Amino acid sequence: MRHPFYGLIRINKNDLDDYLNNKEDGKLNPFNDVIAYRMAFYSEIFDLAYSSEGSISITESYELPIYLRRFYLKKIIDIHERERQNLEKSQKQTSKVR
Repeated sequence: MRHPFYGLIRINKNDLDDYLNNKEDGKLNPFNDVIAYRMAFYSEIFDLAYSSEGSISITESYELPIYLRRFYLKKIIDIHERERQNLEKSQKQTSKVR
């Protein structure tokens, strides 16, 4: 179920700064959920477009269904993690040879 304010609120810089700087517990703002959702949504889109190294554009990642966008993000994360592990493994082997 969508939030009742979904799509009605645009995030401006002041709202975003207030959200990021508001660390007080106990204060509930009904718009914080919308801001948090939009931040997560646009972060996923950017992360997918950036980490795909040009394979997927921002427009394409925006139009992907949520399950596909998250699937591709998980696959890219898995690939980068394996590459990092292989790099660390090869660096350890290289340092042992010296």
